[in-house]
Parts: sequence; C-alpha cells; structure tokens
Amino acid sequence: MYKNFEIETIYIGGGNPSLNPENLKEINKIINLFFTLNSIKEYTVECNPLNVTKNFIEILKEISCNRVSLGIQSFTEKTLKYANRLGQTNETVFNALSLLNKEKISISIDLINGLPYADFDKEFYYLEKLLGEFENVNHISLYDLSIDKGSKFYDYKNLKMLSESKKDKYEKQFRKIIDKFGFKRYEVSNYCKKNKMSLHNLGYWKYNNYLGLGPSAHSTIDNLRMENKPELDKYILGIDFTDKYVLNKKQQIEEYLLMGLRLTEGINLNNFFNRFNLDFFTVFKMSLEKNIRLKNLVIKNNYLHTTNRGINFLNSILVDLFDDLDSLVEYGY
Repeated sequence: MYKNFEIETIYIGGGNPSLNPENLKEINKIINLFFTLNSIKEYTVECNPLNVTKNFIEILKEISCNRVSLGIQSFTEKTLKYANRLGQTNETVFNALSLLNKEKISISIDLINGLPYADFDKEFYYLEKLLGEFENVNHISLYDLSIDKGSKFYDYKNLKMLSESKKDKYEKQFRKIIDKFGFKRYEVSNYCKKNKMSLHNLGYWKYNNYLGLGPSAHSTIDNLRMENKPELDKYILGIDFTDKYVLNKKQQIEEYLLMGLRLTEGINLNNFFNRFNLDFFTVFKMSLEKNIRLKNLVIKNNYLHTTNRGINFLNSILVDLFDDLDSLVEYGY
C-alpha cells in the first residue's frame, strides 16, 4: 500500500545509543522494499556522539543519509552525568563533529536549557568554538528541560534546578552567539542557517501527512490517527499493536493551530480556508482582536504569526483561539 506514497523525508530516531550500523543498513533495506524513494529531499539519522565512527559514517553514506541530528545536550561534565550521558566528553563531541564535517554531512545539534549544574561560561565557550570550527553545523534545536512523572529524574532529591531568570539569561546569550554565525529562529525551539530548516519537522508543523513505524510511533494520514502501542512483542507479531481513530474537524483545526503557530512564519490563511472551508477572521474574531491589540499576533502577506513578544505567550494565545472554536456550535463540531 505504501508504494503509492510520495515520501519526501526520512527520519530514523533512537539517538541514545545510536543504531547499530548493521541494523541501520537492514532498516534502510526494508524501507526501500516498501516505499518509492525517488523524491527524497532529506534523510536524517539521530546519533549519539559516542557512536560516530568512520565505519558508522560509511554506512550513512551507503544508505544516502544526508543529515545527522547529534544529541549533545550540554558541555558541562556534571550536567552530563546528571543527564545519564555516561562517557560523553567534549572531546568525543568534537571528534564526532570533525568526522561528520569532513564528509560534508549536514549537521543538526540538540541542546537543553535548564539542566542542573550547567556552567554557562563553559556552555557558551564550547558552543562558539563548535560553530567556528564546523561549517556544516547548520541547525540547532534548543529545548527547555521538562521532567515528567515516572521518569528516572522525577524522584531525584535536592536537585538545584535553574531558575526561570537564569534560563532566560541562557537563551539570550545563546541567541546572541548563534546570531554571529548566521542562525535565525524559525520555530519556537529551532534555529538554522539560511534554507537549512529541518524539512522533516516542517512536515509536522505544517500539518502534512506522516507515517511513523515502530513501537510507540504515531501516524496521521488525512484525518486518520494511528498510535502504535509500546510493546515490542505485539509490534513484531503484528497483533493488536495499534489504535486507530478518526479526528473530527475541530480536533484537526486545534492541531493545525497548535503546530502552525510554532513557526515564525505562522499560518497561511488561504491554506486554512482551502483545508477547512472556514473563514479564519469569522471563526476567531474575538481572539484575533484581543491578541493583535496586545501585540501578540500580526497578519502580514496573508500569514498569521506571533510577534517576538507573542511567541513567549503562545499557550495563552492558543487558549483564546480554542475558546473561539468551542463557541461555534453552529458548525456542528
């Protein structure tokens, strides 16, 4: 059934640890059996710096991978120990980047703001050094630390977490440094050099169809949502391994807004009308008036997007928009 799909991007996750090179080759072989890959624009593999070797890179080239997402998270030794990044040092990070950079592979790095024990001087010294040495690092994801109940870190005692003011200070200095190397923010947590956005993630944010394979993977094909269960044995046997349900129009609009307003370019209002057959200004009149007045939202060239101020209040903006949507009972949601 998948041969009819026009696949534009592939993203192989599981960056810690990285996939065994032979397993990576086998996965790629299976993908080629079931999909037509003539239109692939971006092929990304997640990697742990510890697992990047010459052999691993040869496999990446063999499967036509053109992009790597490298999970660095922090440059502070004590912070890495807290985050269970055992064995990772700044030397291993720079060795991995050097190998990837020599092969002209496009590199994205992940960092986390808010990790305990982070030494800001060290964090920014190595970030600037890294960007100065490796020109193929052209994408950075900066995520805020979140600790969920049930995770290993939830029950840690006496953790000295970073205050909100320190997290703000970190982000401001981070943005000041990467700006010198031509990085611009294009999504809430993502920055890139010119034309180096993550095409795969753009597909999510623009609410395009996507197919997830493996335990716990999710897919959305038009209005059909599929959620694979986490049990590996069920997935291997193909028995009762996925839940399927149909998204109603209201749910689709909410997700469209939730994802689209994360982008600095925002939502294309013509696209919204064509997709949902609704006039945005009619549906969201009250929330638009309020947030435009507060300078949280702006409309330009038929795009609705957050302002520099508004991106910091995205959750409250979405609440306002969803309230307007809830009130439209005449549309039969």
